[in-house]
Amino acid sequence: MLVVLSLLTAHVITYQSIHQLEYNSHKDSLILPAKPYVKPISLIPRKDTILRREVFGYLPYWRRDWYPSLNYDLLSVIAYFGVELGPTGNIINYHGWPVTGLIDLAHAHGVKVVLVAICFSSDAIHSIIRNPTYTQNAIHNLLEQVELGNVDGINIDFELPYSSDSTYFTDFMRALADTFHAHNPNYYVVLDVTAVNWLNRFQVAELAQICDAIFIMAYDYYWAGSQYAGPVAPLTGSTYYGDYNVTNTVNYYLTYVPANKLLLGVPYYGYDWPVVDSSPRARTTGQGTAKTFAQIMEELDNYGRLWDTESQTPWYRYYSSGWHQCWYDDDTSLGLKYELVEAKTLRGIGIWALSYDGYYTQLWDAIYYHFVLPPLPTAPEPIYALAQPGYIQLLWHSSTYADGYKVYVSEDGESFDSLTTTFDTCLVIDNLPSGRAYFFKIKSYNIKGESDFSRELIGAYMGYDASPILIVNGFDSPKPGNTYSYVYHHGKSLANTGYGFASATNEAITSGTIELNDYMVVDWILGQEDTPDDVFNPTEQQMLIQYLEAGGHLLVSGSDIGYALGSTDFYHNYLHAKYVTDNTQRYQVEGVSPPFDGLTFNFDDGNHGIYRVRYPDAIDTCNGSRRILRYTGSNYFAGITYEADYKLIYLSFPIETVYPQASRDTLMARIMRFWGVPQPICEPLIELHYNTVFSGYWQLNLSSQGITTVKIEVYDMLGRQLTAKQYHTHSVTFTWDATNVPPGVYFVNIELNYTPYRIIKLLHIG
Repeated sequence: MLVVLSLLTAHVITYQSIHQLEYNSHKDSLILPAKPYVKPISLIPRKDTILRREVFGYLPYWRRDWYPSLNYDLLSVIAYFGVELGPTGNIINYHGWPVTGLIDLAHAHGVKVVLVAICFSSDAIHSIIRNPTYTQNAIHNLLEQVELGNVDGINIDFELPYSSDSTYFTDFMRALADTFHAHNPNYYVVLDVTAVNWLNRFQVAELAQICDAIFIMAYDYYWAGSQYAGPVAPLTGSTYYGDYNVTNTVNYYLTYVPANKLLLGVPYYGYDWPVVDSSPRARTTGQGTAKTFAQIMEELDNYGRLWDTESQTPWYRYYSSGWHQCWYDDDTSLGLKYELVEAKTLRGIGIWALSYDGYYTQLWDAIYYHFVLPPLPTAPEPIYALAQPGYIQLLWHSSTYADGYKVYVSEDGESFDSLTTTFDTCLVIDNLPSGRAYFFKIKSYNIKGESDFSRELIGAYMGYDASPILIVNGFDSPKPGNTYSYVYHHGKSLANTGYGFASATNEAITSGTIELNDYMVVDWILGQEDTPDDVFNPTEQQMLIQYLEAGGHLLVSGSDIGYALGSTDFYHNYLHAKYVTDNTQRYQVEGVSPPFDGLTFNFDDGNHGIYRVRYPDAIDTCNGSRRILRYTGSNYFAGITYEADYKLIYLSFPIETVYPQASRDTLMARIMRFWGVPQPICEPLIELHYNTVFSGYWQLNLSSQGITTVKIEVYDMLGRQLTAKQYHTHSVTFTWDATNVPPGVYFVNIELNYTPYRIIKLLHIG
């Protein structure tokens, strides 16, 4: 870090940006012939654009002949670089402005053109912005040239104002923007700022209000005169690069500038330094040479690309009268910066400089990939997994930019296998073996790839009847240890002791997607939620009140329910509890009355692989409830029950943290038996009617409430399939027309819910 600080601060006065460096090197290299003035055409606005972000690119005057080769479909704004201002505000070099061919071609494609105003002398900037006459002269001259070119705005590239001139510079930009906008409200006013706002030269917050966009020159972190070789635009890194990287630059400017006004400048160039040896970031022995991306690509095959993981940029080295290192950006490193633009929802990117990629297409492809193709889709948000007779139904929210979804299934809650792919957000699953609990996660996908897994786990029991138990995951805050997967712990213990279940998010309840009254038992997981809205918000309270008043059975567990709601009417009158204290510092409970009499449980103190219960509440009875659990060795109580007009068990520790699993299984089984909850039917009651000897036509009648898919196949003695039919119903009448087959023996294969059920041997007597 100290190295970088010395690099950047020691040279802050003598430093020349890539804009200035290349401007000076090309200043007198191009003599442009005088041409008769022809007014360029006006902008023809695009009816639509394929770009999601603005792509702003500089075209330096010494590369002006490249303009026919640019990909205008992937450009929003071209900044012609540019006209130079002197200390009195006069234009001292026009560099061929206006370039009618460029402007016409850009405008015909709906691409804006802005003129760049160049001033690389701090003294000249001082003169322009401190003298009101020179200020007005500069603004007048620039407006005149923008009108002459019939273009769309102005870009100010003044490097660098003195820090003592910061207020004057802000006033200058205000006067310029006001003048341009008064002349044409659609004029685009863009200001360039350095990657690091050295000595607060720019009053960024004020300038953000004045300008239409702020262009961050997020490159030259290592520049031509650096004492060490290094990345031109490090995305990340602190070991070698200190706090100076593109990510920190963006975060700094975002504290002052709305994201929709920030353009992230990216380099289409690199620096080649002579260095003392081949080690990365070696000390330089001379001035670095700027090389365009095209030049670098022409050399790269000879030297081999290397990757710096800390800065996330490429580089290469070679020996030619001494060691050299060239650090640059390519489609991979730029793509990572484009992902930052997307993540921070910035206005877009800016390129120094257009045409520097020559005829190579990788950098255009990166723009297309990141700003035309949709981003990676967001992870789906599950809603529920319902246990219906003979199948499980899943529902989830659609994901932004998703083309489809991949559903994964698990029985252990940890290892997930691919189950199916679907284009819908609702899926019926009827091809899994019955009598088991299944848990699901979902990914969304599109042309770019796959999202992460859905955050919350959902699950259900595959049985032959609808489950009477609904698990609601209300533990969805990012508390320490929360894996959002505790539906597994609750559901597995229910399944292990013979009870079916469905599951849903608490949002599924508040949205009305799931009706609590459809379930005999609601098991509400609250984990370590500790604020009133996270425990039971007003909508959830009202729905639970309706459920309980209709005679429901509520099991609720969590360590901070009393802490959050202990003073509320809902807590006293519907949870029938009194809050005693926030932290018992005890992790064992013992039963004091049914359904837990004679039992002792332990829950996780942070050493048992689930999560540490940080502040388990102590609670007591209120309004007719009774005590059922006590913290061992204390007078603090951990569980109460209410058994009048509805049934309630409230535990002041999270059920999922009870260990080992056998203890959790016992806890769940005691509760469900205490409440008389029915266990699922594991085998369907099937009615099957047929004859084994027939003539001409053979008929089979099958019915069962537990069957949703029936497949019937007929084979001859040689194993040849003669007919096959599949039905998605619980009642089937199958008729086989055998009038055209010879007498003999035939076989009928029956599958129920995709599982082999029976093979019937038939005798056809003709």
